[in-house]
Amino acid sequence: DNSLSGRSLSVKDSNTKGQDNQGNPIDHTGKLIVEDVKSIDEITDDDFNNPTRTIGLPTLPGKVSDAIGGEGRKPIVKRNILNKNKNSHKDLTPADSRKILNEVLYNPDLYGQNQKAQRPYNWILVHLADKNSSVILEVNPTKEHLEIVNWHYLNGRQLEQKKRQAEREGGRILTLSDNNAAGDASQGLSSD
Repeated sequence: DNSLSGRSLSVKDSNTKGQDNQGNPIDHTGKLIVEDVKSIDEITDDDFNNPTRTIGLPTLPGKVSDAIGGEGRKPIVKRNILNKNKNSHKDLTPADSRKILNEVLYNPDLYGQNQKAQRPYNWILVHLADKNSSVILEVNPTKEHLEIVNWHYLNGRQLEQKKRQAEREGGRILTLSDNNAAGDASQGLSSD
């Protein structure tokens, strides 16, 4: 029967699991299949090297979720983003990725919208250390989850670039950690 030629069969047309247009696993209703982990340590090397699933991470600490407007939603890393990050940041080992995600998501020092004009739902979280690290989250109020879109190490020059970009686009990179509240005061903002 040629009546279906030229038309792709969508997952909603069948009762089997499939993939969305980005290659992420979805169920027969078209809903994203998310496999939850209790800690970042449960994300395997294979998840980073040969991703096959979308991973639901533990909920962010309250002050982090509140700062970015997360409304208590759980962060996820989609299969396509695991692939994209692997290809974009070939210097990262799975251990590096676990370390970055754990440090930045659950103990960030800075946060802000560094591409406020271009990507109004994207928020950057930064952990300051010998090797600064960052995670970018899409915090879209119409989505069920907070979607991680990137993570990597940041050198000092890159961090300053992010700060300047944020200011150019009407945003700021702000201090989130209590022990660094002086950073807020230097920008005329309260530590809250």
